[in-house]
Amino acid sequence: MAHAGDVFEIERTGERFVFTRRPRDTNGELLEIEFHVKQFAPPAHVHLKLEERVEVLSGRARVWVGGKESLAGPGETMVFPAGVGHTFKADGDEYLRFRCQVVPPMQMESLFETTFGLYRDGKADRRGRPNLLQNALLARESDR
Repeated sequence: MAHAGDVFEIERTGERFVFTRRPRDTNGELLEIEFHVKQFAPPAHVHLKLEERVEVLSGRARVWVGGKESLAGPGETMVFPAGVGHTFKADGDEYLRFRCQVVPPMQMESLFETTFGLYRDGKADRRGRPNLLQNALLARESDR
């Protein structure tokens, strides 16, 4: 298992993901990852038992929460409550840098490690999404 500070770099896109705080570093309270992305974007999804917080550090994010679309810029934080559908992506041609916190972390640490690894190794689409079966298995395991 990886440690805080571990980085997943995607050479072909210039994107990177840095685990800044892991559950074992926070007494199991949260998982925190810093994203530097241009193409990578999660598919629309719902977490049944956890909350996700995304703070934009630079760039702009196009965000969908509960069917409503908005834009977020540096210093803005979006909160995705449990049970509410959401997704987001970089808006425009510049990179989006944001910090994502997951509370409680549940099994999201391994979901992100697996997803970033598949993306890095060219086994996911250009947005970082694994094939449909792999995505379904990851989603099922992460919300436990």
